[in-house]
Amino acid sequence: MMPSTYHALHRENNGKRRLIIAAGVQAAVAIRHETGNLRSP
Repeated sequence: MMPSTYHALHRENNGKRRLIIAAGVQAAVAIRHETGNLRSP
């Protein structure tokens, strides 16, 4: 396997992982806001 191909795949995987982590954080914050709104009168 060519090193350039390996680096390109590695970079793409890192980008996808970053997007997934960002989406997870946003979902957690949204859920926290929803539960907070439900708890407050």
